[in-house]
Amino acid sequence: MSAITWEVFASRGFETAWPELGEAVLRARGRAFGTDPEPYWVTYELDTATAS
Repeated sequence: MSAITWEVFASRGFETAWPELGEAVLRARGRAFGTDPEPYWVTYELDTATAS
């Protein structure tokens, strides 16, 4: 799984996501951090599937 990282200028931070594309499914996990207005750290997970 390849990571994608980008700069978030508004919070003076960065975000990294690890996407996984499967058969009719998208999954991703990620982390973001910033320093403006105060230091923060966020982690997340996303799971999708086709509608039945």
